[in-house]
Amino acid sequence: MGRLLEGLSLVLLLLIVAVGGWSMAARRGTAVLSAAPVQVSGLDFGRVAEQREFQHRIWIQNVGTAPVTLSNIRGSCRCTRLEPSQVTVLPGDTASVDLVIDLLPSDAVEATRSIREFSAQLIAEVDDGIRNIRSWRLTGTVERRVVVEPPAIIFGGSNPLVVGGGWPTLSARITAHDQNAELELVATPLRYDWLSCTLDKQSQGEWLLSVTPAPTDQIGSFNAMLRARLILPGQQPVPVVVPVSGEVTSEIQPHPRA
Repeated sequence: MGRLLEGLSLVLLLLIVAVGGWSMAARRGTAVLSAAPVQVSGLDFGRVAEQREFQHRIWIQNVGTAPVTLSNIRGSCRCTRLEPSQVTVLPGDTASVDLVIDLLPSDAVEATRSIREFSAQLIAEVDDGIRNIRSWRLTGTVERRVVVEPPAIIFGGSNPLVVGGGWPTLSARITAHDQNAELELVATPLRYDWLSCTLDKQSQGEWLLSVTPAPTDQIGSFNAMLRARLILPGQQPVPVVVPVSGEVTSEIQPHPRA
């Protein structure tokens, strides 16, 4: 009998703790176990060109039987702006939230990728009688508006610049995502006036940038930046930068023997 009473007491104690804990969570307005009956669509925006203000819309559907309010809707990174930040969706209805996403490269590594994956979290406080935090993953594929291949022109190795020797011409192919785009060199004075540049259009949305050094007695290494801009209909020009580097030597350096 004693063990039975001890067992009943333990069960009663556990029930009191559980009910008390649930009541405390309810008073705080948070319930981890609650799953609001909402479905969010449009979370993959597909494959688009990089741009500073890409506009996208997601849809929030209430598949439950009670109104649902989503508040403090936000993105996990500063690259995403949302409007409105709060919506109330009646049962069976659907609401929309508009996003403005900065899809330009965020660092030097992203700037070298012609295609990259985008991912961010959309977070909201969801209240269908019990408030909880929900998140959804926004994804997509971003293509560079301009691809430069190779990304830099480098004189050296098998293309040395030697005083009194031959002067090679090196090129980079520039391809635009938008076939209606036009490309033009920016007329900025180069530090090294013995580097001449030409831009030849190969086809719609494709150009060949060629760099030809003129004979010079300026021995040593050099680094230059060739600048162009991509002209897009009805949009701001997109800057294009092609680094050019190398070294001018007085004679061909022999390769060390293995």
